[in-house]
Amino acid sequence: MPPFARKHLPWIFVLFVALVPFMGRLANGEVLGPWDQISTMIPGAEPVATERPWDVLQADACLQFYPWRDLVFSSWREFKIPFWNPYQFGGTPLLANSQSAGLYPPHILAGILHLSTPVAMNLLAALHLFIAGWGVSRLAMALGAGKWSATVGGALFASSPFMFAWASLPSVISTVAWIPWVLLAVTRMFQPDSGLRPAAWGSICVGMMVFAGHLQFAFYGFLAAGILAVVEAVRTRRWMGLAKCAAAVAIGLGIAFVQLKPVLEYSQESHRRAPASAEGYKAYLGGALSSQEYPGLLNPNLYGDPRSKIDVLPFKDVMGFWPMYTRPGANFAENAVGLSGPILGGLLLWLGLRKQRMAKTAGIGVIGIVGVLGAMGTPILSVLYFGVPGFSATGSPSRMGVLWVLASAVLAGLGYGPLRRRLNHAGAKQRLAIGLGIALVVVAMGIRQVGEFGLSVGFGLVPILLMALFIGALLLKRPLRVPSLLALGVAWAGISSSTLVFGTPPRSSVQTNGERVAFFNNRWNLYAIPHATMPGNLASLYRVQDIAGYDSLVSKSVVEHLSAIDRGSPTPPENGNMMLVKLDADENQLIDAGVTKVYERTAQGVEERSLPGLPLAQPNQGNATFKIVDLNTIQIQHSGATELIVRERFRPGWSATAGGKPVTIEKHGIWLLVSGIPTGSNQITLRYSPPGFSTYLGVSAVCLLLAAVGLKVK
Repeated sequence: MPPFARKHLPWIFVLFVALVPFMGRLANGEVLGPWDQISTMIPGAEPVATERPWDVLQADACLQFYPWRDLVFSSWREFKIPFWNPYQFGGTPLLANSQSAGLYPPHILAGILHLSTPVAMNLLAALHLFIAGWGVSRLAMALGAGKWSATVGGALFASSPFMFAWASLPSVISTVAWIPWVLLAVTRMFQPDSGLRPAAWGSICVGMMVFAGHLQFAFYGFLAAGILAVVEAVRTRRWMGLAKCAAAVAIGLGIAFVQLKPVLEYSQESHRRAPASAEGYKAYLGGALSSQEYPGLLNPNLYGDPRSKIDVLPFKDVMGFWPMYTRPGANFAENAVGLSGPILGGLLLWLGLRKQRMAKTAGIGVIGIVGVLGAMGTPILSVLYFGVPGFSATGSPSRMGVLWVLASAVLAGLGYGPLRRRLNHAGAKQRLAIGLGIALVVVAMGIRQVGEFGLSVGFGLVPILLMALFIGALLLKRPLRVPSLLALGVAWAGISSSTLVFGTPPRSSVQTNGERVAFFNNRWNLYAIPHATMPGNLASLYRVQDIAGYDSLVSKSVVEHLSAIDRGSPTPPENGNMMLVKLDADENQLIDAGVTKVYERTAQGVEERSLPGLPLAQPNQGNATFKIVDLNTIQIQHSGATELIVRERFRPGWSATAGGKPVTIEKHGIWLLVSGIPTGSNQITLRYSPPGFSTYLGVSAVCLLLAAVGLKVK
């Protein structure tokens, strides 16, 4: 084996495990998400037969994340910052939607490299599984684990039920991937003579965690870092480490300030923003694990499988995961905080086989316990709900269990080393018996997986047999340790990822020529494929201007406007973030919003109907045409106008020029009004950029420079 490969084999192993689920997907245009089910909602798409039950959370991979990523990548292909999305809500901020992660460096790189969206999303998913696993292995090593024992822990975290369940919603795994690296930096800040380098490295990891876009999981990362810092300060009596941690967090937030600041400003207008209250807390606890679900912390599949179907009256052929029926809104991904068998086994080994003092790992243990208590909805959650500004607007508290999974994987990485050392002293017959016993268990587990998920022989049985054979080799002969571990990791990742769903985004027959449209949808569905037409942000994917949309951060003004259109709440009971145009919508309001086509699903299919929508560019005299040039730029050709109403949603940050000279732009209701157009000018260019963006960029640049200097200081 080449020296480079031998030296770096542990992280190469974790990378290979992370790539296993995506092998064969990179060249055929498939991407994570239930596109076969979504195809039934897209006008003109060819429906694909599917036997899987409907998973409402996984559908967000198609309805939200794929369109957002497609917009971001396409903008960076032109070296332009994705500030605005002109295709939803009559125009809405894109950068200020944190989960679009428009300034996240891997997204910028994917766009500049002109990667197709499916290839980019698959590669980024694999990359972040690798970053997460590698970070856990490095953290375990810093706490005393051997190289290969730590590598096993990292690989198990990368292929854990939690990471695979959330892989389709990339902002989650992208954010979680940086948490172990932040904890690694905290650990090193409390080592003797650590200097400034760990703090500088930690600030970069904090910045990446925030840039990745899911602020709820980023908060969990900060919470874990704070717990570890306090425990380490008490344990080591090195109080200066706390100052280093605080500086790392401050500089890290500064690095991400250019993206974070627009998000925080826009969040002040969020439809979900409300003061913390006793009533709100009671509703928030509804997303915590119920007492009947606590055993699932040891095995997330204990309460059924999201890929199997069952008949539950009054539903038929619904998902075989029963908590979603006893606790409406529960989902397998939300509950996937249980431990896979190998992680649980490693954790038990750590508890049972370690004889040395456990003080060095106390911080990680406390992080895991806090994660469990938060997921269960214990009073610790009330401290966060009422004490942390904005926490009351976050999603399901069961997600906090990610800290339990992460901590358990780190401790599992510490547990496998003692097992290996004990096996080295065991006799050949004992090792043979253990190897065969484990092999039989693995085969039984694998056959069950094959039976449930209908895996092909090549992708199902072969990895299972490899796993069984090489576990025996791993235990019997030390020289076969590396190939055994490689085969074991590949086999385990192949089996664990068998529930991931891939598909090809379909084409749509909806075509517009600078027109705004509306798709009629009355309801959503938690249990079965909805009878919907172009829901969510799918219009963005096809570059169609839709008056509706779907986002976890929607301004109250958008909700008020759509409420006026719908003559009532635009949200279905099943999803408070989805804004629909309903069947009994006020057509006069649609006309005023510039809607010229509406689409409605009937028994005969999707029917298109025209409306006399007002022009998107309405001059006070003459004619005008409206054209989207890029995500941030609109061009209007006109003949003789001195004033224009532009039906693009107003936000501070819009500017306009006519003939290259600035003209006045102001708010007109919810739209834009351009006035003072000089005589003889026939083209107006409107551009959007968040107010103060250049200042935010300067702050981020200074903080990044401070981090770079810190890396150079010993």
